[in-house]
This record gives sequence, structure tokens and C-alpha cells, in this order.
Amino acid sequence: MALFEYGTAGFRDHADLMDEVVYRCGLVAALRSCSLSGSTVGLMITASHNPVEENGVKLVEPDGSMLVAEWEAIANRLVNVDASEVDAVVRELTDGGIIPRGDDQTESSDIERDATQSAAAEGRNRTLQRAKIVIGRDTRPSSLRLKEQACLGARQQFGGELVIEDIDVCTTPTLHWCVKNQESSMEVYLEALHDAYGDLVLSQEHNDHAAQSIWVDCANGVGTKAMEAVERWELTSIRLFNVGEGDLNLQCGADFVQKHAHLPIHVPQVPSGDLIASLDGDADRVVFYYLDVDRGFHLLDGDKIATLFTVRVSELLEQACLQDRITLGVVQTAYANGASTAFLTSRGLKVVCTRTGVKYLESEARKFDIGIYFEANGHGTVLFSSNAILAIEDGSPSEPESVTHAKKELVKLSRLANQAIGDGVADLLLVDIILRQKKWAAEQWDQLYRPLPSRQLKVDVRNRSLVETEDMDRRIRSPVGLQMAIDDILQKACLPQARCFVRPSGTEDVVRIYVEADSSQERLDELAQDVAAAVTSVVGN
Repeated sequence: MALFEYGTAGFRDHADLMDEVVYRCGLVAALRSCSLSGSTVGLMITASHNPVEENGVKLVEPDGSMLVAEWEAIANRLVNVDASEVDAVVRELTDGGIIPRGDDQTESSDIERDATQSAAAEGRNRTLQRAKIVIGRDTRPSSLRLKEQACLGARQQFGGELVIEDIDVCTTPTLHWCVKNQESSMEVYLEALHDAYGDLVLSQEHNDHAAQSIWVDCANGVGTKAMEAVERWELTSIRLFNVGEGDLNLQCGADFVQKHAHLPIHVPQVPSGDLIASLDGDADRVVFYYLDVDRGFHLLDGDKIATLFTVRVSELLEQACLQDRITLGVVQTAYANGASTAFLTSRGLKVVCTRTGVKYLESEARKFDIGIYFEANGHGTVLFSSNAILAIEDGSPSEPESVTHAKKELVKLSRLANQAIGDGVADLLLVDIILRQKKWAAEQWDQLYRPLPSRQLKVDVRNRSLVETEDMDRRIRSPVGLQMAIDDILQKACLPQARCFVRPSGTEDVVRIYVEADSSQERLDELAQDVAAAVTSVVGN
């Protein structure tokens, strides 16, 4: 078996190579739950925006967040060791206190073990206690098979009491939400969205701004299931396309639209100015766009979504007289467009840059009372801390009606935003309601700031690990001389607001290049090629 590494997205590869990986991850999920005294752990079968022939598996912590770093390392070890060594690794984890030992009563529990649990597992892991896994899958042809492998792996290899709750087909954010909220049904998740969104719509009864139509590209993925439910609510005007008649993510979906700045396949004849959205294959991302009167394409990516959310939340905090009691911050990566950062800081907002990867953004966002994080690719959410909710709900009968109303709106927004993970469906509904509240069309939203032109390239290299970064991926620590060469290129180009960073890919032997400047796209392309040549010269290919 090839060496696999657990990344931000879990384990991913061609679906034909994932059976044993997913089988072992069933055990990892059970062990993680056991290490937390049986708290619920999630397991999702998906490869998100990747092509349909690929698949993957990711694990979810009991609070709905991503797997902690310590257990990423354990997952790597258990997935990559020889089958004959799995028992020894489990015993080592138990002996080391990472997994608690059970007592003799565990063996005589009234909870009946699954009949498929092997006698060998019962014997070798008899000290293990209990575990609970909630499992879901996307709509890929391979996902049902792999889900069954995960269940089998947990049942056959885990020796303690085991409960598996199967959500079956669901979006990735649904699984995170269900784990956090101790639920096991996509229907319950959708009911919660309906109630939160419905409350916000009702508060718009006296707003004469009619809801605009939103055309939604479902990427031929599991987001179709969620959006068809939203369509049935009849709370807004939703029109769906790419609902399953084509290949998953093929020339459609958030990743395709954001990377290519191009309309997806099979887009209907959308009137100019109407808002269009693209989910990705598992609906944890969303990007928006519209066509102007000349049919020109305008992208509203994760940076624009974060800006819209921040503008609205900061307005409500001021109206609620809470701007001095509640900290509000925005978390971005180096890929965030410099114009978005400048816009936010010009309004006095705290903006933090962190390493690339959702887990890093989420961690930083949780340091604020209200943290808004987004990657440019459309993955993000608005996180409300318990301190924020307490402050918002701390009202007085004598406070002005405008203050009370603003507080109620903040609570409603906190209920609609997924508090576990980035959620394309919830974010779509948030965008819709905020535009209605502000009486904005897509073009007005777009005019918050003008993005600086940018270009991304990737350069094949023999060994991407030769490139090490610092300052949140914005500077190169090694090899020596590469950062100096890039600085020299930027200085000679003499372009306004120019910046560039280079970082190794997390999944393939390439180095990724990002350049940005207030310049023509042609000049920017030349600059990117100059940087690529410097990378090749220093790192080799």
C-alpha cells in the first residue's frame, strides 16, 4: 500500500486505492471516540471538489471541528503500517494512556457487539471501552462501497462496545453539524436551517426589497439534496441546475468557477445582474458571480463573501451598542486579495493572516468573540462564541427598540451560520438574507472594493520539501537566495501594490506561485513567469 498522509481534507486518492485506507479509518474513528470516553466522532466519505473517480475520508471531532493534530499522526501511522502491526499499534496506544483501559465489566456489558466483530479483535482489544461513530457519504459511485468498508473496519477491528449511526447521503457540513449537535439525520439539519432562515425572512416583512432570484449550480453533487429542500421551502426564489445529470465537479462547481473565472457548464440563460452561485461536490464551499449587461463575468469569491458578512455583522454590533463588548475579527490566508484586506482594515476591523488550510483559519477565528473566516475558494463561516451570545442576549427592558432588534438579528444569524465548519448551503442563505436586508443587488455587493489583478501558477519540482516558508507562507526561509531573487524581481517590475509568495503544494511535487499587483493582466502574467523561472533555477525541476 502506498504511503498516505492525513491532510486538511483527510486522506484522498483514486477511489480504487482507498478501500484499505477507509477500512483502517473505521478503526481510527472508533479509537478516537474511545479516547474521549465514547464521545461521538464523525467519519465522512468524500473528496469534495476533486474529480468523480477520486474519493477520500475525513474524521470529525465531537465538537464538529476537524481531527486534532495528535490524532492526524495516529491516523497516518495506523493507515500506513502493515496489517500485521495494527494490533501492536493499538496496544501501544492503550499502554501509553492515549486510549483508556476498560474494566472486566466491559466484557459483560448488556450492549451486544456487532456480529461481524472478529474473535481476534475481541481478544486483542478486550481492554477497550466504548465508541460511537456517525458516518456519512457523498454521491460518488464509490462512496457507498467505501462507507461499508469504514463500518466493517470499525466493527471487525475495535474490541469494545460500538455504536454506528449512518446518516448515509449528506453534505459534509451536515455531518459536522450532526456530530456537534448530537443528531444523526440530514432532515434535522435542514429543519434547523429552515427555522433559522425563516426567522430572518419573517423579520423582513416590512422590507419592500423583493428577494432576487438565485441560480444555483449544484456541481452534480450532494448539494442538490439540500438545495431541493430549500427550493421547497418557497422562502426565496431558487433555481437549480447541474443537479445530477452530469459528472460530479466536471466543468462545474465552486472550484471550477473560482479557479477559471468562468461560467460552469449547462448554465441557463440568466438575466444580467441576477446572482448565480456554485456549490462544490460536497457543498462545503460556495462562490457567487453575475453577468453584467455586456455579459461580462464578475466573480464574488470567498473574500467578497467574508467582506459582506463582516459589513453586516459590524453594522449590527454598532446598532446593538456592543462594538466595545464583543471582539470581531476576520481571518484570511496569503491568498486573500490585497484589496479585500485593505477594505476591511480601512474600516477599523481586525484582520489576521494565517497559514493555508481551513484548520488554521478556524483556530484563529475562535480567538474572537465573533470570528469570520474564509478562503478565497469559498470555504468559510461566521463563528459566534458563547461569550458573544451571552453578551447579545444580555438585554434590558428599557433599551431602545432598535437595539433589541439588532440583538435579535445577531442571534438569528448565529443560528443560520454553521458553527462547526464552512457550509456552502448555509452561507448561500446568509448571503441571500443579507443582500435583502441591505437592499443590494449583486453589482452593489461587488462594488465594495475592486480586487487587484492576480495570477497563480504551479512549477513542477523534484522535491517540494526543499521549499520552506515562514510568516504565514508569505516569505521563503529556504532555499537560501530564493526569497532574495523574488524580491529583486518585484523591485525591478516596479508595479503598484505588487506582492508575491511561493509555497510548496501539500499534495503534489509542485511549488505554487501567487502574484498580485495593480497592473494589467498581461504584465502580471510576465511577472509570474519571471518568478517561476527563479524557482526552477534555485529548486530545479
